[in-house]
Amino acid sequence: MLSTRFFKRNKQRFITVMNVLLVLAVLTVQFAFGASSVKASNALLWNNLEPVATPSQSACSLSVSALNGVPYVAYCDENNQVWVKKYNGTGWDQLGEAAIGTAAADTALAGNKAVALYIDPANPAAVPYVAYTDTDYKLWVKKFNGSSWDTLGGGAVSGDGAAYINLYVSGGIPYVAYSDYHYDMKATAKAYDSVSDTWNALGSPGFTAKMAISHALSLQ
Repeated sequence: MLSTRFFKRNKQRFITVMNVLLVLAVLTVQFAFGASSVKASNALLWNNLEPVATPSQSACSLSVSALNGVPYVAYCDENNQVWVKKYNGTGWDQLGEAAIGTAAADTALAGNKAVALYIDPANPAAVPYVAYTDTDYKLWVKKFNGSSWDTLGGGAVSGDGAAYINLYVSGGIPYVAYSDYHYDMKATAKAYDSVSDTWNALGSPGFTAKMAISHALSLQ
């Protein structure tokens, strides 16, 4: 089992790899969204939207999703608090009165992706879901109920730490995939059962032959 202590001892190796990926990600984000603002595509042009955070705030682990032309942004602030905002045409509305949770302070241990956002396209109400790794690097998934955020499963999805998280929703059912600390950073995928309010593994946990550092979910 790959413990958090082992991961921290080898942190510099992971940081070196992630720094390369991060540079590519930053270049992509700056090209598509700008350094401090989100942009919306209009034909072949990009239109600046208002900044998501105030000039005095910083944001990390940005995740952007959109449905029916309405963009949503999830991020953690300088205090590692997780927030989700929805664009109203002239500015950003905060979803929920309080922060959703506290994300991992060291995003390198979370695979430089501590937050993931998904908007359910099958739901006419455009329900947002957000996944994040907490201060113990455990994975949580929450769903917006119109005024606050409900924890799916009643607690953390992962029994141990999780990294490189990916979130997907299909037919109202959330799915997650992540690198599982408990299985030497091999991939684990789970689906949420709303009847039992539990997360169930799809196949065997840690099903990849080796460490997995990138995940994509899709249903056919």
